[in-house]
This record gives sequence, C-alpha cells and structure tokens, in this order.
Amino acid sequence: MKEIRFSFVAIGLLLLSSCIKDTLVFPEQVAKNEDKEPIDIIVKPTDVQIEGGYEKKFTFKWPVFSEKVEKVKVVYKEGTENKEIVVTDFSKNLILTTSDVGEFEFKLSSIGKSGIETSATSKKVKNKGLYIDDIINFVGASALDNNVVLEWSNPLTRGVEISIIHTTASGQKTEKINSTTEKGNFSFSGKYGVSAELQIRDSLGNVAKHTVNYGFSTTDLTTAAQKTGWTAAVSSNQSGDGGGAAALIDGATDTFWHSPYSGTVLPWPHHATLTLNKVRDLGGFILNLRHNNGSGAPKDFDFQTSTDGVNFVTKQSFVNTTVTNAAVLSYNLTTPVETKYVRLLFKTSVNNLAYLTMGEISLKERFLVIKP
Repeated sequence: MKEIRFSFVAIGLLLLSSCIKDTLVFPEQVAKNEDKEPIDIIVKPTDVQIEGGYEKKFTFKWPVFSEKVEKVKVVYKEGTENKEIVVTDFSKNLILTTSDVGEFEFKLSSIGKSGIETSATSKKVKNKGLYIDDIINFVGASALDNNVVLEWSNPLTRGVEISIIHTTASGQKTEKINSTTEKGNFSFSGKYGVSAELQIRDSLGNVAKHTVNYGFSTTDLTTAAQKTGWTAAVSSNQSGDGGGAAALIDGATDTFWHSPYSGTVLPWPHHATLTLNKVRDLGGFILNLRHNNGSGAPKDFDFQTSTDGVNFVTKQSFVNTTVTNAAVLSYNLTTPVETKYVRLLFKTSVNNLAYLTMGEISLKERFLVIKP
C-alpha cells in the first residue's frame, strides 16, 4: 500500500515539474532546432519592455533571464536597410537611436550558450522626435493690457534654455531663461514691435523656434457705458443753450455743448477737457458736430494730453473744413499716447464765428492682439 502511494506522489511531482518547465520556455518551438532541447528561460522575450522616447530613441528594458540565455538578438528595419543588434549585457537598458521617427517593428530572439536560438517574437513601438519640438508646439501667447505673455510646458522638467527675442524702445533684445520647471512664462511690452521669436535649446544643442505675431487694434469709445467714470470740463458755456460739458460724453449725438454767443463772448481758442477713469492707450478721437446746426464747427484745433490734468502739451494738430449737420469727424494720431487727461484746443472757426458748438467727443482706444 505504501509503495502504491509513493508511486502516485512521484508521478504527480513529475507532471508538476513538466508543467512548470513548459510555462518557463519561450517560444515553445526552436527555429530550425526542433530536435534540440529548448532554452530554459525565466521569462519570455515578450516580457521585454520597449519604450519609444524623444530624440528618436527606443529604450529596451530587460527582464531577468536564466543563466542559460547568453544573448538576445534584435532585428529591425530602418528605411530599406535591415539592421541587427546582439545584446549580451542585460544589467543595463539598451538605448537605440534611429534616424527616422515613427513606428518600428522589432523582432527579438534568445540565443543560449549552446548556440540554440528561439523563434523571434515581434513588438511594434513608436518613437518621437525632439522633445523641444513638443514644448514649442504647446507655446501659448496671449495679450494682457499692452503686454505679450508667452507660456510653455515642460512636462518632463528637462533642463532647457529658452531665448525670447523681442523689440523694446531701445531696439531688439534677447532675454534668456534656464528652465527646469514644468511650466514657465515670460511677458514683455507689445508697444514697440510686431513679432517675437522664442527659441528653445536642449542639452544636446538642438534648437526649436516659434514666432509670435502681434499688433494693435482699436475700439471706438462712443457710448455712455464706455465713458463711465469720465468727466468733462469746458472753457466757457452758453447758459440755457445745449447741455454744457456733460453733453460731450453722454453718448447722445442729439445733445451738444455751445460756447457763449451772447453776454460775455470769449475769444478763441475754446477748449474741452476730458478726465478719463484710468490711463488709456489712445490712437485717435472722434468729433460729432451738432446734430441740427453744424455752422459752429471748429477749423484748426490741437489734440493735447497731460500727466497731471493741469499742464497740457500738444501731441498733434488737425484741420477741419466741414460744417455739415451731424457730421462725424474721425482722426488718427500719428503717434499713439497713453494718458488719463485729454484736451481739445479749438483755435479757429470754419465760418469765422466767435462761438463753437460740438455734439460729442469720443476716443479711439488701442488694445493688443495676438495674430495668427
């Protein structure tokens, strides 16, 4: 009875040993060596990890092979050329750099110390181009007030040198940032140029470039809502006729300001002063002549600004020749100006009248935009 039990145990151990060996052998057949014993390895070549990375690289991460495995052969095609690498040192990763970017098929086979080679197993993996190209592709540009803001991502936090070439009041300037953070940004004034170049250089000397175009657009501040917080003052006002200084910024073109034509009639020049709610970047202005009588239109006048609201300086002079009722006169400044205080100094009359009438004064505000 004991002998029978012993036989069953022995048979069971033999079967278990056979099953274990089958699961450890890869592949199940040996190419062109069917009559020889397969190589006994701990894991299959399919357990080799191949990772596609930046800079056209592939990383081969080896599992733990048995002592019977002497080599691993890697075969792949690059373009029309067949290539082969034989690896004998599995203590470190294999770093393979290709000349192309894309999907590669690698065929791996194990070679034992006896020279027996297993059938090949295939893995398809994609690599990538330059890492800095990805950073460049994700550069974002936005406008904040009159500044251009550049933002970039560096998800692998690799050390890169970022150069920003832009235009200042003194000319072209290059500013450099050494970045190892996941995100970064840089801002500069957009008032002096129309484009900037961002260059990213990696530790290998590779350079990626990106150009950002920008410029100014204008919006006409003509409505009462757009003029909220503004105040207006005039040099003199005809009592009982028109709406006074407030009529110049109420957004209504059917109200008007009238300088005196009776009583004490002051000589030219006449002026209207606007105090804005904040400093604004101005590219021009708009005058609306009186809606029902344009005869009191000004001829020669100056656009003036001030830093303190008291002392004004002429920025540009203009000439008007129309007296058409409700005419809209639009003017652009040759040199834009940032100011909180604006004065229109009206010096002469188109019709040589002693008085002046004006329906509305509006301003053209500039704002920075990023262009495609």
